[in-house]
Amino acid sequence: MIKTKVAVGKLTNDVTMSCSRLAGLLGLNIKYSTPNEELQKSIDALAPGYIRPVKINDAIHFGNVTETLNLEYAARKLKLFDLSTGLSEPVKHKSLPLQGSLDGIANTKSQLIVSDKEKGIYCIGKDGNIVDSMYIEGLGVLEAKLTGVYPSDKPDPARGPIQIQGLMMCTGYSWGAVSVLYQGTKHIVYVYESDPSIQSVIKNEVIEFENKLHVFQEEGVVDWYNIFSPNEGALVYANSEEDLPSIPLDKDDEDLVEQLQAAKAAISAATKLKDEATKKLMDKLAIHQVGVGKNYKITWGMTKGRKGYTVNDSPPARAKSIKVEEIL
Repeated sequence: MIKTKVAVGKLTNDVTMSCSRLAGLLGLNIKYSTPNEELQKSIDALAPGYIRPVKINDAIHFGNVTETLNLEYAARKLKLFDLSTGLSEPVKHKSLPLQGSLDGIANTKSQLIVSDKEKGIYCIGKDGNIVDSMYIEGLGVLEAKLTGVYPSDKPDPARGPIQIQGLMMCTGYSWGAVSVLYQGTKHIVYVYESDPSIQSVIKNEVIEFENKLHVFQEEGVVDWYNIFSPNEGALVYANSEEDLPSIPLDKDDEDLVEQLQAAKAAISAATKLKDEATKKLMDKLAIHQVGVGKNYKITWGMTKGRKGYTVNDSPPARAKSIKVEEIL
């Protein structure tokens, strides 16, 4: 029996950690979100009168409207029954502050799922690699994804695998599947078993996250995670005090300074080499757009140009780099 409905969107609140945010919390999705940004999201959601930001783009729209079709196709591939989509209630872990929104659930009698590249079915083992087959039985979690990236035998950890483990923790189900539609035409289903090792990491990270929220609620200060990038450093340590005394640097710190200086020197040298080669090739091409040799083809085209715009004033902000001066 099929009970499919359209996607209803995020059902969880923005304070408690949710399964869709776990990849960011574990530092596996830093292109889009870091542990500190996930912490800031929950802190923001604690404010009186908080309104969840609404994000709408093409990927989100088409992900929502194709979600049911995506999961129905996955259910047929895996020979599942009693597929339910458009679920209207979040799932919550029985003891951890962890919640999730289910895209779908489905049932199966005990069956052996076999990895089949032609059919777009891959069983993913506990080491993250493809295994030949996997037994699944009973209810399982289904997660739908839509992406414009090139199809892959193994999905990005941030595109479902971590989320599906969190959802299995919340439901108690023993298996789950991430159903990915690549570039609108290639459909692959990745099947996972419940993985105690990954779930142990998730448990520990969720507990630490909740402790940091409690610190903020009780003391009004943020116990930040270690930063993941210089850009994030400018966000976490947004303000500095000019009147504070300097702090001493130990041997390890000065080793890092030397590493920073060496990296800058290497970048500078590489930039000079790049610029020297580029200008000579520009002289070679002159007014031509394309040059072709035995091993390479080079192109020096035209930009599309852009309309003028006005940039608003911005307040002072913490620099995103560190200035180094050698002490003689």
